[in-house]
Amino acid sequence: MKLYPPRLFGSLSLLLAGALPVWGEEIQLSDCIVSLKEQVLVPARQAGVLTSLTVREGSRTVAGESIAQVDDAEQTLEQDLALVQQSEYAEKAASDIDIRYAKAAEEVALAELQAALDVNQRVGGTLPQSEVRRFELAARKAKLLVERSESEKRLAGLALRGQNVTVNLARKNVSRCQVVSSISGEVIALKKQEGEWVNLGDPIAHVVRLDTLRVEGFVTAASHDPIEIVNQPVVATVKLAHGRQAQFAGRIVFVRPVVQGGGQFLVCAEVANRTQDGHWLLRPGMLTDMTIGAEAEGKTFRPRNDARPVDLSVR
Repeated sequence: MKLYPPRLFGSLSLLLAGALPVWGEEIQLSDCIVSLKEQVLVPARQAGVLTSLTVREGSRTVAGESIAQVDDAEQTLEQDLALVQQSEYAEKAASDIDIRYAKAAEEVALAELQAALDVNQRVGGTLPQSEVRRFELAARKAKLLVERSESEKRLAGLALRGQNVTVNLARKNVSRCQVVSSISGEVIALKKQEGEWVNLGDPIAHVVRLDTLRVEGFVTAASHDPIEIVNQPVVATVKLAHGRQAQFAGRIVFVRPVVQGGGQFLVCAEVANRTQDGHWLLRPGMLTDMTIGAEAEGKTFRPRNDARPVDLSVR
């Protein structure tokens, strides 16, 4: 029977609990790079003249909100025309006048045919056979008119459904004239100005997300395995101006499965940023130290899904 050292069982319990890396040790990384988690060059979704620009460099945007407007006069007219035609098709689809008229005409034609047959039955030869056939033809024609009216009403319903699609497309074309950011963030550059012509896909503004940032560092493969690191809490410590420093709580979100030259592999954490006097403390491009499985300010980071934010003030 193979015996395992007590230290192994203790470390496995820590690993399964997700509280700290294997063997319970903190991993210290230096010169980690702060980078953006999300950024987007907000594109024009319709070609035309840029009639308004509601943001400037430094403006903060909300995902889904319009930051600029492309001239939509033509698209609005197309939408208005589509709505008028939609009303026309709706009126035709709802109307049963043709059906009621055709049924009334059928009743008259059948009555005239029956009257002709009754006359000939009482007194044979009163009406020639050719006349009777004309009454029969009129009755058959009236019946076919009923069927045609019912078919036209069904076709009008289908035409209305098609026009509804046309209206939705027209509305979408109008909405595409709005330039909308797909992420919440801060505008760091404007690529176009009011009055300029923009083509489909032209970038209008560069928006970056700064409330959550990535911190990337390298771990020595000979010292630690990925399983020790993945999903572990971290503390990023960055030096600020005038000798100050600030700490930011986060968690490892990715461990690259490739060992690079020098026997190291990349680890990525996402940390929550914060502002002071309206300015972000942590900025992309900074270098920071990162402690994996850390305790900060006398508080232990809770494991994995039980993590709670820690208030780490600037010192």
